[in-house]
Amino acid sequence: MLHALAPHPSTHPPTHPYDRVPLTILSGVGRSGTTILRQALSKHPDLDSTNLENNIILDLLEAASRNRTIPSRFHALRVPEAVYEAHFAALMLRLLWPCPRARTPERLLAYTNLNPQAADQLLRLFPSARIIYIVRNGIEVVGSRLRFAPFSSRDVGSHAQTWRTAHDMARWGEHRPEFLLVRHEWLLTPDGPERMMRAILPFLGLTHHHPCTDHFRNELVHPTSDRPDSILEAKARTPASQNTPINLSLSDRAERWKDWNPVDRLAFDQTCAEAMAYFGYAVPWNTTAAA
Repeated sequence: MLHALAPHPSTHPPTHPYDRVPLTILSGVGRSGTTILRQALSKHPDLDSTNLENNIILDLLEAASRNRTIPSRFHALRVPEAVYEAHFAALMLRLLWPCPRARTPERLLAYTNLNPQAADQLLRLFPSARIIYIVRNGIEVVGSRLRFAPFSSRDVGSHAQTWRTAHDMARWGEHRPEFLLVRHEWLLTPDGPERMMRAILPFLGLTHHHPCTDHFRNELVHPTSDRPDSILEAKARTPASQNTPINLSLSDRAERWKDWNPVDRLAFDQTCAEAMAYFGYAVPWNTTAAA
């Protein structure tokens, strides 16, 4: 006859040198400027950055949330909820910072593409966490994702659904002191990088550091182009050339929607019209038709 296993004693996870270091999560939909912003912030000497972009944090947060919110899973927990959450927090620290600095940093920095449920779970695990969320015009994001090799197999409607999470996150964080929304378009003006850092660093309790701002000068990462055989695509495929200054027409990137057929435009409208209005972005084919 089988018997249920007796629950294990309530043990806390092993400590990590960064247990008490506040966590910063940089988030945003892919192709919104997350990479260059992460690279710029990583230059701050008081931040210990993972210097990577993947969604292992999102995976862990979603797993932790599911086991808390699905009754059958919650009932099966072998340890008290507080201990359960402490283990997830410790696991994230051990996976992301396996080699802590000798000098403890002021803050930690990592990237993941959050959604509201995951963000709620993040604050349960790390109450002192701060979230920086960068948003870019949905038309430009979808147009860029369609030309970025890792995402190019998906259609406009699928990419529109992904970008719609930016609206969900902005609404989630609208009145939260732990949340800061920044705009990709700030980086397209001469004083934009300075403005970006003047918003972010005080939010994190950090002093201004010029190399963070300077990183934006003449930088473009993961470039895309409308010409598959162009030098830009060649640079995108060649890691050694990633830091080479590249000139790319902003107007060309903003007008990629002109290749979308009526079905694509309708799919974007149906999914993103509310989000575009919330952020103050115009839907160009609707504006043209109205004119």
